[in-house]
Amino acid sequence: LLQGGRPDAAAAALARGRGVARTAPGRAELALVAGELALWQCRPEPGLAALAPVARDFPARPALWPLLARLHFAAGDLPAARAALDRHAGLQAARGGAAPDLRDLMVADAMTSGAGPGAAARALAAAPARFVPATPGPEIPRRIAHYWEGPESPALARARARWAALHPGFTQRVFDAESARAWIAAQEGAALAARFAALPGPALRADLFRLCLIRREGGIFADLDEFPRLPVTPWLEGARVVLCRERGFGTVANNFLAARPGQALFDRARAHVLAALDGTAAPYAWWHSGPAQLTRALAAEIAAAPAPGLRLLSQAEYCRRVATNLPWPHKRGPDHWRNTGAVDSDAGFS
Repeated sequence: LLQGGRPDAAAAALARGRGVARTAPGRAELALVAGELALWQCRPEPGLAALAPVARDFPARPALWPLLARLHFAAGDLPAARAALDRHAGLQAARGGAAPDLRDLMVADAMTSGAGPGAAARALAAAPARFVPATPGPEIPRRIAHYWEGPESPALARARARWAALHPGFTQRVFDAESARAWIAAQEGAALAARFAALPGPALRADLFRLCLIRREGGIFADLDEFPRLPVTPWLEGARVVLCRERGFGTVANNFLAARPGQALFDRARAHVLAALDGTAAPYAWWHSGPAQLTRALAAEIAAAPAPGLRLLSQAEYCRRVATNLPWPHKRGPDHWRNTGAVDSDAGFS
């Protein structure tokens, strides 16, 4: 029910489950679900209360401390989030160790930086955007773009066909590395095209390309492994930009973007991405080119009192219409962004 974007129905099912849980481990399992539900509902305090007995009685549960870190982060208690991650790191070390992940990056950044992705996510949580319809003007163009490198599996072909079937009258394009490079060369210049081609991974290239495309042409950009349940056209009405705020750390996802052409938000996001890529020899897509940098750009726009037309979806709103985080086979391969660079076992959305 949560993955289907129905947190209220999930809460009712959880209440029924609690009524029949007979063992302490069973109640602990339901408490973990309650913690996750609290993130979907943007109400961290009930989640923290539900997990307190689990932390006392089952402190070695693998999922406990990362979930507590996200809840503390959502509640604004950064030292507690850091302490939870330290407990998680201790458990991981006892099992052979693990690389730092995006949870560590987000919490450390929020504690030490005034302008990075972690601080931006905290700023968004403190000042959520209320949708005000845009003034009359050009609509979000009726076109859908995707990016994919390599052969499409039958499952991805079905997803592409589903986007088309649910959105009659929309044009649809699938770019690959060569067609995207050619588009960037024609629209943005040879220097940026060369920079795009030199990026060491499909996710990095897709991230940079989507920002270039959406800022210049507008329309919809959707990852090809997102599977729409319902049309997304209701989100476009009265909007100049449509984004989704992820549960957990509250960052802005980039697997779905919709916008009118020429939005300054994407100029700012692209500048952040290029600067972040310049500053590292080992880029990690989520952090250097993806949601982290888009979150910085959006936080700056909201702080400056954005123009009407910014629609910021909750993850529940998004998941009612689009299935995300599906277990596609390609996500298990070595080239997928989750399996390179920093590791994250429960990012949850992007």
